[in-house]
Amino acid sequence: MTIPKAEYQRLCAVEEDLADVRAALAVQEGIDAGTEELVPETVVDRLIDDEPPLRVWREHRGFSQAALARAAETSRVQIVDIEAGRRTGSVQPMLLVSAWTTWFRAESACRGRGDVAAQRWAASRTGSRSRSK
Repeated sequence: MTIPKAEYQRLCAVEEDLADVRAALAVQEGIDAGTEELVPETVVDRLIDDEPPLRVWREHRGFSQAALARAAETSRVQIVDIEAGRRTGSVQPMLLVSAWTTWFRAESACRGRGDVAAQRWAASRTGSRSRSK
């Protein structure tokens, strides 16, 4: 059995729409379960504008540099230097920051470090953390 090309194209579009709906529902389920969140446009804009990701996420979450430094078991000066681009920081404090906030994903914390092993370790660690502050 053959169908007209227009009907085939219509069915392909319907199938694509269904896949989009399923993906959207999966995201909504994650939001409802607390495993996903919406990121405000202002945060996205700041990241696109190449602001330091650590500063953007820290400010979005309402944390001070001092509080973040305590949680990451590092100095506030190191947080200041990382945010200013004067240093990248060691992987350990960045992973602690990532695990502590859980919203600042490990891949963002390790981005640009070229350390695949650290990225994999970070991903495995943050995946098992709770979603509470």
